[in-house]
Amino acid sequence: MNKPFLHRCFLLAITLLLTFKVNAQKTEKDKTPQTITLKSEVLVKTKQALAAQQADKVEALKKFLEEADNLVKKGKLYSVVDKKEVPPSGDKHDYMSIGPYWWPDTTKPDGLPYIRRDGERNPEYYDVTDASYRSKMSTESEHLALAYYLPMMVNMQNTPPIC
Repeated sequence: MNKPFLHRCFLLAITLLLTFKVNAQKTEKDKTPQTITLKSEVLVKTKQALAAQQADKVEALKKFLEEADNLVKKGKLYSVVDKKEVPPSGDKHDYMSIGPYWWPDTTKPDGLPYIRRDGERNPEYYDVTDASYRSKMSTESEHLALAYYLPMMVNMQNTPPIC
């Protein structure tokens, strides 16, 4: 499968998983979008600042778009099957997490149940990448969704493309 197609599919998936929803019936540019995780007032203020071509905001947007473009070029796709450990179910497709301060009980042959060691991180925690991948995917998805949405708010010229 060619990379540009994969990147476009990834971008499409990201836009479908937007963490905010812009109301399609609103046609006026100054209407407040309906959002879930972002403050819509901040989006409106950002839009107004960009529309006024405030130099610092336009520069920040250009940098933001470059970072988004780098995320796409990086092409990192997060998957639950990338972890080293296998979940108790035996299926790597299952989500798995380990409490960072919980350790196998060395007095038991199977190590169960785990015991808490306050302040000491279990090295197994870093082998199970599901939680960190979920966090990174969420952050990067929001970044890419905003990179798609923000340039549409104003007529931006000379901004880097997102694919």
